[in-house]
Amino acid sequence: MRSLQVAVTVVLALHALALLPQWQRHYFNPRLLRRTMLGMMLGICQGLVIIIAVQETPRDLNAVSDWLGAAVLLHLYLAIQNLLASYAFVRLHRPSAVLAQRMYGGVKPLAWLSAVFSTVAGIAAFGLL
Repeated sequence: MRSLQVAVTVVLALHALALLPQWQRHYFNPRLLRRTMLGMMLGICQGLVIIIAVQETPRDLNAVSDWLGAAVLLHLYLAIQNLLASYAFVRLHRPSAVLAQRMYGGVKPLAWLSAVFSTVAGIAAFGLL
C-alpha cells in the first residue's frame, strides 16, 4: 500500500504542476482547468480508498491493491497528458503539443476506466466483493 500512496501523491503533484504554467501566465484554459480539477478529485478518491483499505484490512488486500494499482497507472497517464497539454498551451512548445495530441484519444476512456477500477477497489476494501 505504501507504493500506492506514493503513486497517488505523484499523480496529484503532476496535476498541480499542470496548473503552474497557466498560473504564471495568468491565463487559465477552461478545458485544461476542468481536467486538472477532475483529475485531482479522482486522485483524492483513490487516496480515500487507500485509507479505507488500510483501516478496514479487507479479506483480500491483494485484490484491492491490484485494482487500485491499475487505476493509479491509468490516472498517471491522464496526469502526464494534462501536464504536457498545459505546458504546450502556455509555452507554445511544439514537441509537448504533438505528444499531448497523440495521447489525447485515450484520455476520456482511461479516465472512466480509472474511476471504475477505483470504485471496484473501494467495494473490495469494504469486503463486499
